[in-house]
Amino acid sequence: RRFTYLDHRTQTYQQETLSQADMLRRVVQHIPEKHFRMIRYFGFL
Repeated sequence: RRFTYLDHRTQTYQQETLSQADMLRRVVQHIPEKHFRMIRYFGFL
């Protein structure tokens, strides 16, 4: 699969081609563990 992303260092759009297994590995890294609590925002009350 090919996807496009913005490289913040160079401020240009880059394309990268990955296999389905590699793409799935990258997506799964962002799934929190079952007991993990996510904080959606932080600030003063």
